[in-house]
Formats: sequence, C-alpha cells, structure tokens
Amino acid sequence: MDDQNDPLRSPNQQVEKNPSKIEAMLQPRNQSINCLNFETYPSGVMIPADLDICNITMRFYHSYQQQYEMAYVHQSADYLQPGQQITLSRIDIDQMFTLLTRCHLVLRLRESTFFQAAQLLHVLFQKMNAQGNRDFPKILCALLFICQKYEPTDRSIYSVTQITHKLFGQTTQVKPDTILDCEQLVLELLDYRLETTSPYHLVHIYGQAAEFDAKKMNMVLYLISLAACCPEMQRFHPVSIAAASVSLVIDHYNMQWNQSLNFWTARKLHEIQEEKQLLKQIWLNAFEQGRLKQVNNQIYNKYADPRKFSVSLETPLYN
Repeated sequence: MDDQNDPLRSPNQQVEKNPSKIEAMLQPRNQSINCLNFETYPSGVMIPADLDICNITMRFYHSYQQQYEMAYVHQSADYLQPGQQITLSRIDIDQMFTLLTRCHLVLRLRESTFFQAAQLLHVLFQKMNAQGNRDFPKILCALLFICQKYEPTDRSIYSVTQITHKLFGQTTQVKPDTILDCEQLVLELLDYRLETTSPYHLVHIYGQAAEFDAKKMNMVLYLISLAACCPEMQRFHPVSIAAASVSLVIDHYNMQWNQSLNFWTARKLHEIQEEKQLLKQIWLNAFEQGRLKQVNNQIYNKYADPRKFSVSLETPLYN
C-alpha cells in the first residue's frame, strides 16, 4: 500500500505556508501495525487488505460492550426530542444541511470532511439553541474551515481568506477575521472535541464484506449521506446506520446478508430493523422530492450524476 494512502500513517503534520496556499506535509508513519494480531478471525470471514484500525475498535466494542466500558461516546442530536426548548425550526435545520452539502461540493473537500462536519453540526445545533446564535452561514464556514484542517492530507488546504472568498464571493463584506472569530466560537461550543466516527468510516469494509461493486458502494454512500443530514438518525450508533444502509442495498439488489457482515458489523439483521425502516423512509422521501422536483436536495442531485452511477434516480423498494 502507498504510504500516502495508508490509514495507519502517523497523524503528525508539518505545515508550510506561502502567500498562495498552505500545504500540510505528511510525516512518515512510525511503525507498521498488524491489525490481525487483535483477535482470531472465524473461518470463512472476509479479511480486507486495507483493514482500518477504526473497524477493529468498533467491532470489538459492539461484541463485548457488556464486559467493557464504552470507549466511544456518541452525542445524539436531542434537539428534536419532546420537551426540548427549540429555537430552530425543521426548515432551518434542513436549509443548513442543504447549505453544508452545497459548500462541500463547491470547496471539493473530501467525503470524510463532509461526514465530520455534518456530525459536528448536529452537536452545534444543540449548543446554538441554548445561546440563540443564528449567524449560521458564518458558523458553517468556520466549521468547514476547521474540519478541512483536521485530518492530515496530501492536498492543499484553504486559508481563511480563500475559504471566505470561495463561499461568500470575492466582493463579500464578510471579513476573514470574522470567520476566525467564528472558528474560536465553534471550538468553544464543541468543547474542542472534534473526533467523530461516522458510518463513512465503516461502510468501505462492510461493502467489501458484501462483495459490492462500485455502483452498489455509491448507493451505500448516498444512503449514509442522507442519514448524516437527518436529526432523527443521530440517536443510532454509526455501526447500526452503516449496517442498515448496506442491508438496504442488499435488499434492493436481491442479495444476501452473509457471515462476513455478521462478523464485521457485529449485528444480526433483526437488530437493525428500526434503523432500516427509518433510513428507508428517508430514501423514499428523497426520491419522491427529487422526482417531483419539490425540493432542491443537494445530496440527491450529487448522486444523480452519471459519474456516481445515477444511484439516486433508482426507484427504492416500497414494500
């Protein structure tokens, strides 16, 4: 595997800056980690060549959660639960996720950045409810500015001036210093907790276990993108959402849930029925809205592209 694409490389960065761009330079990984040392794999289970340490950790937690303290704490989006003092309407929330998706496409950021930003945005909504802060576009710009710097990358990263001009236009009255102030606010609202584990971290392994081709994987990515923007889905664990999306694609193409999926997800089909039903309804709603052009769904439009096999245009299973 190329070191530039190795998920086990060192996260340390050396940042070099010049007037035109900022480069994040990856440092060589300190040592090779053999994930296969973590446990014994049952006969017949698929072992992926690009095994990520995240998948071992998540599967381990779900297999032995009765014996071990939970290492991963998922903050659910409870701002729509009964009894909450809500200052955001559902229209506000949907518009912000539409804007997030549009900004992500304009900036051409990595998919992992979108899922991190979406998960943190759910947390910010709870915090901003309490503080009554409604300056959402600037907050969103600051959030994307933070997320695109979070992971080591071999790509250029945007300076605050670049990202401000890219999102608000060259003639904008929004000053880079304003975005830097919003960046500090976002970090404080998040208590500087930026680590996220989303379904995106998991579906590539699950897709290999299901023996999906590129088209089926794009459909999985479409479903977890829809889930990422839905507050109601945030009460489910990322493993369950990822497993539900894979199961829906398996149903769509009349395939079978297999032993490798049981192992890697640590889930049986009957354990993810609630997640499947909600995600299926979200999928149906997005399809109907896109077909009737009732709502400008940026995720639907993104996955209608032939380069993504136009998976959002396929009719979901209604039964």
